[in-house]
Amino acid sequence: MLNIKITRRSLKENEIKLLMNDIKLYPDLVFIKESRFRKYNNAYIVEQDKEFVGLCGIYEMKDWVKLGPLVFLKKFHGKGYGKILLNKIVNDYSNKNIFITSSNIAVQKIISRLGFDEIKGYFKLPFTILLFLFKQLYEHIHWKMVTEFFRKKLTMTRNDRKYYVKIV
Repeated sequence: MLNIKITRRSLKENEIKLLMNDIKLYPDLVFIKESRFRKYNNAYIVEQDKEFVGLCGIYEMKDWVKLGPLVFLKKFHGKGYGKILLNKIVNDYSNKNIFITSSNIAVQKIISRLGFDEIKGYFKLPFTILLFLFKQLYEHIHWKMVTEFFRKKLTMTRNDRKYYVKIV
């Protein structure tokens, strides 16, 4: 029997290094700076038998919670951790509006099953979320992100990014 534990905490430096090595292989996650991972002081962290599996970053706003990035180490993909974690987060924030975006088809299926509504188009998102996304882009855009975007766009198959909300 697997011992799966979900906690809220900061990432450890060795976990950040593991993520930085793995995300180079993910077509659906462009790039995240180490410093951004260090800012997640209350992320949802998944461990199995005390081994780091992955995380979901959380951004809390007045009436909204933005989920993501949702990142698991490659060796744990396809084993149900994303479903377990997203179920927990949705239950924990049942009294808040939730926003998540992903181009990962597996994540999109989980989100749809959890009762999220797909928003067809970036500019149809709630204004609060649009402002947050613009601010986040401004804070996190840098040359490595741009070069990784083009490297992955040219060398990997990427799925369409979709936007989802769950409104209370």
